[in-house]
Amino acid sequence: MNRYTIAGALDDMRNGRRVLVLCHTQHEARHAFTSMARHALPSETVRRANGEERITAHDGRGWIGFASANGNAFRGMSVDVVVLDHDPSPESLANITPALAASQVGELIRP
Repeated sequence: MNRYTIAGALDDMRNGRRVLVLCHTQHEARHAFTSMARHALPSETVRRANGEERITAHDGRGWIGFASANGNAFRGMSVDVVVLDHDPSPESLANITPALAASQVGELIRP
């Protein structure tokens, strides 16, 4: 994950948006979490738990979650922004779309 993606995701979180970072594998999702957690402010909550990694803004409104596109961890989530670190298959895109449906922003960021 490059520094521009990290800065953009953290900025969205700090502005109250719910961001989901979808990686190809769970190992890559943990790596993305570690990269982004290094840039979190001391007032932001960094939660490290197996499969439940999350960074939450100091006011609690915005957050960044991390998941594998191959799993079902993001099913049932409602998010404002989905950041993909890989080119998704048509099946993956079909699974991602409902997560953005309830958002007024509904932004999908692809590589």
